[in-house]
Amino acid sequence: MSCKDIPLVIFAGGKSKRMGKNKALLPFASSPTLTQFQLQKFSTTFKKVYISCKEKNIFDFEANFIEDFYKDISSPIVALYSVLKSLDEKVVAILSVDTPFVTKKIYEKLLYFIDSHEAVIPDYHPLCGVYKKDLTPILENMIKEDKHSLKELFERINVKKVSFSDEKEFKNLNFYDEYEMALKSLP
Repeated sequence: MSCKDIPLVIFAGGKSKRMGKNKALLPFASSPTLTQFQLQKFSTTFKKVYISCKEKNIFDFEANFIEDFYKDISSPIVALYSVLKSLDEKVVAILSVDTPFVTKKIYEKLLYFIDSHEAVIPDYHPLCGVYKKDLTPILENMIKEDKHSLKELFERINVKKVSFSDEKEFKNLNFYDEYEMALKSLP
């Protein structure tokens, strides 16, 4: 299986509390938003690229959006459930919008292990991974139980954690100073 066989979903529905403003809408590199940067970066790498969000009307550009089924709950479990329930593919790659240095090479390595696992994630960032559609009932049960932790999901499933030598690729931009540093590090 390769990246061309599966879709990528960019998770852009978080609250961005620590950033103080919606990080999905911050400009990045030559793109008007961080979301568009990720969308453009991976549009030729994967079969199709989607954006997972609470409300698509906050974005002023055309894209394939998947809105969360539960608008009143903000959690990666809800987003992952909504994505896997919405798409037909058996395997889906996901990417947090705030990790602009993740590369195609990372996904190729993760996909190598997906056949014998329900999810494959890097040691550094669980919202940069590959997940199987088979997880949908488990995620649905977690939502009914009001359990929203990825850590708890990983305790319930067969997950493979993969090590990578360069943790900088997984740097996520939670605070405004991290965002500013990332902008300064761009070529």
